[in-house]
Amino acid sequence: MVAFVMKTQKCSGLEDLWVIFNEQLRTYKKHFFNMVKQFGFYKELKEDLTEHDALIHIDFSENYFCKWDSEIQSAHYGASKKQLSVHTGFYQIGTGDVHSFCGISDSLQHDPLPFGLIFPQC
Repeated sequence: MVAFVMKTQKCSGLEDLWVIFNEQLRTYKKHFFNMVKQFGFYKELKEDLTEHDALIHIDFSENYFCKWDSEIQSAHYGASKKQLSVHTGFYQIGTGDVHSFCGISDSLQHDPLPFGLIFPQC
């Protein structure tokens, strides 16, 4: 099965636009509220670290398609391709230096499970 990515044009009235805008604004406001609260909590944690504490921050947000650099352009689109997740992050122990790390997994889950698979010694 081949899937095609195509640009489409949609026409609608101002009323529909207003409804869609308000739905997206509501979602954005919730996201922004959570982000502000999380950043505040994160800042407090970082300021209160002792020499026996560790702070680990991991970003689970990226999935990438696997492909060959020698593929012709038509091979880049279409059939389902294998994906990988790239998990980037950093850690800090106490008030010491910040160290970054990166792990690659074929698990597309965006939860703590892949971290345990990539870094089993932690």
